[in-house]
Amino acid sequence: MTKVEFQKACLEAGIQLNEEQMNQFEKYMQLLIEWNEKMNLTAITQEEEVWEKHFYDSIMPFSNIDFETMCDIGSGAGFPGIPVKITFPHVHMTLVEPLQKRCRFLNEVKTQLNLENLDILNVRAEDLAKEKRECFDVVSARAVAKLSILLELCVPFVKMNRTMVALKGKNGHEELLNAKKAIDTLGVELVDEEKFNTAAQDMRALKERTNKLKEKLSTMYEELAGAMDTEAGHEAQLEAKNVLLKPIENMSLVVNHISDTLDTVIGNGYYKDVFTGFENLSHLF
Repeated sequence: MTKVEFQKACLEAGIQLNEEQMNQFEKYMQLLIEWNEKMNLTAITQEEEVWEKHFYDSIMPFSNIDFETMCDIGSGAGFPGIPVKITFPHVHMTLVEPLQKRCRFLNEVKTQLNLENLDILNVRAEDLAKEKRECFDVVSARAVAKLSILLELCVPFVKMNRTMVALKGKNGHEELLNAKKAIDTLGVELVDEEKFNTAAQDMRALKERTNKLKEKLSTMYEELAGAMDTEAGHEAQLEAKNVLLKPIENMSLVVNHISDTLDTVIGNGYYKDVFTGFENLSHLF
């Protein structure tokens, strides 16, 4: 995802970012890459991946929430807290990070980006819970712990009838199922479970399914051709090839063309323009 695609995707989600905010995101990215050479902040340093996996993924879960205060537990390099703060500057943001060196980075980001109403606390969440109990409209965490543990860390900070947002990857739903006991014990309930995909992610998933279809067609062709070679005479082989193998050959040509087109699309970033034309192909898989 490029800078332009990021801004466009946010706008489509109802979030309009002005020039100052975009400049803040760019400066944040520069600081992230620079400081990452001195300390382990993130494995994601390619610009297009930062726009998508750090910035876009951080702010989307909060796009439809009305909140004035937020606490980001185990903030690390500042995700999702700082992208949310840039996007919604009115929110009073608190970042909780136990490692002092990461707090130094977060304070540098705060200074360089001129972020106001941003508190950076070098403390463990467990130690802060009594002091800040039920103080925040929203409490979030990303890449900190499994959901069952995360609930115990985060829920004490949430105001009554307000929201905890847990940002999870591909195993999120499984973690949710395993956290049922913690959910019941803490007296909270699941309000919503959403899956956020960018067009780029959708295109890569479609490419993966296309590759699987190519493999299936190739296997089918080889098995049928082998069976005909051993069980049929020459004329029967030709007839069977026209009836059975020719459609497979034709379908393989189409799938190969789709695969090549997807490579071009993914390589050049034409996601929004092209994805609509391919989305119905999912019925083939």
